[in-house]
Amino acid sequence: MPRAARRAARPVWTPLIPATMPGEKVDDFGAQTSMGRAVQPAELPPVVVFFASQESSYITGEVLGVTGGQLLTWRAFTRPSPGNPAAMPADLPFEAPRSRLSPEELADIAKAVANQPALWEDGLRQTTAERTYSEVFTNEHLGVWAISWMADGHDTGFHDHDRSCGAVHVVSGCIRHEHLRLGARPTGTAVDAGGTFCFDDTFIHRMRREPGAGPTITIHAYSPPLVQTGQYGENHDGLLHRTPTDAEEQLKPHGHQGTPTG
Repeated sequence: MPRAARRAARPVWTPLIPATMPGEKVDDFGAQTSMGRAVQPAELPPVVVFFASQESSYITGEVLGVTGGQLLTWRAFTRPSPGNPAAMPADLPFEAPRSRLSPEELADIAKAVANQPALWEDGLRQTTAERTYSEVFTNEHLGVWAISWMADGHDTGFHDHDRSCGAVHVVSGCIRHEHLRLGARPTGTAVDAGGTFCFDDTFIHRMRREPGAGPTITIHAYSPPLVQTGQYGENHDGLLHRTPTDAEEQLKPHGHQGTPTG
């Protein structure tokens, strides 16, 4: 019988860490874990081998966290399967897409999901420690998430979405939406509850909770679903760098982000 399981690892030490981070951040990378360090790449293959072996023959639908003691609380890892309709919510306000969607279509989906909080509110843990995520739907063409922003310090930093386009709808609170400009201060606007914005796969932007906005919730829709992002920041060498990041790693500022707007 087919089985499905996965490992989730963070924070992972790679050559990109010392190459793209200021020295003080390199020294502290992984210090927030119970182990006091980042996971080494050589520590990850044994987990994959275990899942592929007969020793895990009765394990399916599980995520094994290689996180140094950190809880896997910031993202819902379970994904509805396109081949298993019973795993999908029956009352989705959209049909499962069979092809890539446009930014405008994604905006309509984000707004529709926002109007059905029963799809996401029970799974959306709210904490000031970090942004938290609740997955609503994923197939090969669409990924939809609800995200909770409970502190003013919750900030994605400037990033792109690799080959995905997307849309964001603000359910409650307020998001500061900023755009990176070369040689000039970033531009930004406050997007209040009820506001929506969308973008194509060339877009670079930053989202953070508007200071003093209070509890904020957003709905995000991406097509195709996010696999990788690129995070931007000015490093100790004074140059702008892009750090490729797996979509399972929470976005956060990498390096100096320029003069904030607002």
